[in-house]
Amino acid sequence: MRHRRTEPRHDERPPSGLADLLLRDDLAGFAVPVGDGWRRVSAADFRRDVTAAAKGFAAIGLDSGDRIVLACRTRYEWAVLAFAAWAMRGTVVPVHPRLAPTRLWHILHDVRANMIVAEHPLHGRVLAEARRSLPGLVRSLSVDSPPPGDAPSALQEITAAGVYMDPSAVAERSRAVTAADAAVITYPAAWSPSAEPHGVVLTHANLLASAAGQVRAAGALLDRIPDGEADTLLHLPLAGAAGQSLLIASLMAGVRVAFPAPASHAAPMRQTRAYGPSIAIARGAHIERVFALEHATEHERPDKQGWDRKSAFDAAVEHAVKTARSHRERPGMLGRVSHAMHEWLYTRVRDRFGGRARMIVCSGGVSERVADFLTGAGMPVVQGSGIIAEAAGPIAVRLPGLTAEGGAGRPLPGLELRDGLRGEVAVAGAAVSPAYWNRPDPARTPTRRDDGWLFTGLTGRVHGDGSASLTGRIAGAGKTPAAPALHSPAEPPDPQRPLPTQDVRGPQDRIGH
Repeated sequence: MRHRRTEPRHDERPPSGLADLLLRDDLAGFAVPVGDGWRRVSAADFRRDVTAAAKGFAAIGLDSGDRIVLACRTRYEWAVLAFAAWAMRGTVVPVHPRLAPTRLWHILHDVRANMIVAEHPLHGRVLAEARRSLPGLVRSLSVDSPPPGDAPSALQEITAAGVYMDPSAVAERSRAVTAADAAVITYPAAWSPSAEPHGVVLTHANLLASAAGQVRAAGALLDRIPDGEADTLLHLPLAGAAGQSLLIASLMAGVRVAFPAPASHAAPMRQTRAYGPSIAIARGAHIERVFALEHATEHERPDKQGWDRKSAFDAAVEHAVKTARSHRERPGMLGRVSHAMHEWLYTRVRDRFGGRARMIVCSGGVSERVADFLTGAGMPVVQGSGIIAEAAGPIAVRLPGLTAEGGAGRPLPGLELRDGLRGEVAVAGAAVSPAYWNRPDPARTPTRRDDGWLFTGLTGRVHGDGSASLTGRIAGAGKTPAAPALHSPAEPPDPQRPLPTQDVRGPQDRIGH
């Protein structure tokens, strides 16, 4: 079994920044889509690419605390540029690639972007205007080569700028990174037109704490995966807290991360089935759809030779649910015989996740019956609950057999939950954001602080055993959709229009640097 650790060994210094993860001896690397398959990228190659990009940032003139806006999908280039920025003490501002141009315009000016890397052609007009209206903008780039493809991509251009740069510039800046440095400023993907959007500042310590908590929570299941076989296909948007925390947790746990092909966002489960990861990541709605498809297949197919397919399907489901709820590590003889009788269905369901899945990480809610069915079929379901940007990911984790029926799970290791006023759940811990960008007054945001506790905007109850039940969201703390619609603004942003007065100090001026 692999040795997974969330605490450093005695001969390792604790990570002060996210780029320190690249120094781990168990870093598994990545896989990038090529044609109909995937090509592996070793950990050494990833380190080399990050170093080359970091040298490019230094050559271009990016300074500590500068903001790099990444408006691109979940892809290898995102990881390279983000870790290069973190190594150079920069701050990443992740933006969904299909964000409306008017919202992108607001974000660029709210953070006073120093570099922009965009992907969608519709954003080109906004970037052209931003070059004239943002005095601190060093460069704006396209992550892909524009047609006919003879121009360098963003990563190529940045890397080329630092070819002759001394690597010591990267090493010196990287050593200056502290856990309290701002690593990410994340914005809601959608907001009310009447509300003032706010950016959540997450430090290196916040993101490392959330990732370490997730690895610790799922440690027993991760340790069951043999050496060299732990991999996952990450199709969640890296603009959101769920995607960011899973990427960092995967690197921390020695899990190889594969990135989806461009069209995979329309069919993530199809991509998951094609890749066949040992750790499947799926949204609750996708998992429910898999179960519904199997249910429809058996209940609509005509019976043959007197075999009642409906009864056989229902019996297989009941057996899997009973197995999951028995909490037994190894069933008895009768249980094993019964399991073998229903293996035809379990194998088919596992095939929908690629055939290799040993566990499923669920982003969002899935019904207890479906989660228990998949757990009993050999794919334990780990659910992250209460995912909010202010906590750099989920605030609670539901594990098979360890959560009471109807509960959201126990607090993520490193976090504490308590009941607040009017049924609102409050959270405290190392993963909780210290501040909002340009919002020194917490009362102007959907959440507020009280004696160091952050009110989450989630309604629910914390039970005596420490577990929590989450029932909804308070009005005004709306849920952020994963993929907002892309549309052109009725009128383009006017770069000559005066912007509201803003505090343009970096996060280091506000959060104790």
